Amino acid sequence: MIYPEIAGSIREGSMREPLWEIEGGSNRRGDAHCDFAQRRLRVPLGPNRHDRIVRAHELAHVRLSPDALSDSRWPDIPPRALQCAEELRVNDYLGRLGFEVELLRDGSEAASGEQLAQSHQWDEMVFFYFAVHRTGAEKDYVRAIRRVDKDAAASLKAIGAELSAFLRQVPADELASVERDELHDAPRGYVSVTIPLARMATRLAGAAAANNRDDLRRLRRSMHPGSRRAASGTFAPLVLATDLTYTPRAARMGARRVAKNSSGRVVRYPAALLVDPQRRIFGEWRRSRGGVVLIDQSGSMDLPQESIDHFLAIAPALTIIGYSHRPGDLTGVPNAWIIADSRGRCAHIPSGNVGNGVDGPALAFAATRRRAGDPFIWVSDGQVTDSADHPSSPLAHECADFVRRHRVVVRPSLEGALHALKNGEKSNNPADLGRVGRHLWHHGITLSQAASRLSR
Repeated sequence: MIYPEIAGSIREGSMREPLWEIEGGSNRRGDAHCDFAQRRLRVPLGPNRHDRIVRAHELAHVRLSPDALSDSRWPDIPPRALQCAEELRVNDYLGRLGFEVELLRDGSEAASGEQLAQSHQWDEMVFFYFAVHRTGAEKDYVRAIRRVDKDAAASLKAIGAELSAFLRQVPADELASVERDELHDAPRGYVSVTIPLARMATRLAGAAAANNRDDLRRLRRSMHPGSRRAASGTFAPLVLATDLTYTPRAARMGARRVAKNSSGRVVRYPAALLVDPQRRIFGEWRRSRGGVVLIDQSGSMDLPQESIDHFLAIAPALTIIGYSHRPGDLTGVPNAWIIADSRGRCAHIPSGNVGNGVDGPALAFAATRRRAGDPFIWVSDGQVTDSADHPSSPLAHECADFVRRHRVVVRPSLEGALHALKNGEKSNNPADLGRVGRHLWHHGITLSQAASRLSR
């Protein structure tokens, strides 16, 4: 017989109505579970050893786990990290009680590992490794990954050594404590063990598999409290804020500007006869359609409303976009926002999220809001970083290539960007643009060369 009420008897309210409903299942991974909301326990009912350990695992959840594994108490941790970290705590608890946790496997782990490695899903490789660590499924899982990606497998083994060291330091009474933590309204064992494990998993999932001994050491060190996150080597995906409110602006046709032309009535640029292959010496008045200004708001930089007013006074139809990524975030916190466009100006400009992390995707998004012939200005110091806010030469090269192909004007300050917009500047000085500037220099794009190309 199975009595969840007895397993959870040390918890407050365990005997409340309705009592738990038992549902027959199998020992296949994912088929057994306990539903706290519906008070329903699905477990295999057979007499063999595999069925017994799966039943024990689910009853341990009834005894130890909080009623909900994901809610607003830990907004910085993805639900998947919480789920897998709790699996690890429960399995370690069973192992300490003498249960045969080596039987917690159903043969599907190898196929899962191989598929994840082939699709390069490092984040899920990490999360699932936490769930199977110290069980019979661990070796099959890592062995399958090694057949496809040796670096990922070696990284998981290094992670496993740190996890084992962490768990060895946790006393049994702390691991299994169901006393309420008043601050978080959750069992103390969950708060003191599962939450740190979930934060480790989140940090690791936002990094990248190591491919040498130094990277392995850095990966292991990143699991320690207070240490810096390991590098990811990739940009974070763009998450656009959709809940902002906008203050409508008075409808305007846009600012008038003088444009160069090879024909016309008034000669405004006689020097173009010498330096412009198209000899665009005439000027004619045209209305600007606006343009795009992309602003790097890393470092929690507050963007003054007055600065936005100055940009819009020059180009009333301008689209202004800000961006900044919280290092290592996997929870979907917005990392880009439209400050001004045809809807109006944002009533409250979001502050930065400390890091860059999303430079490349932000540039690509801004390019979709640009009309042909309009200016595209990027306010950035050129110090491109990955999703963990580590400097990255390959990502800087990617952004430099984007700047060249799309003729983006880059300025390290708002004042410089305002001046470039006002005066129609089209060239860059690589010396002012950090790593992006170095890549521009390495491709032979000097200030004069850039001006020459853009004038053609």
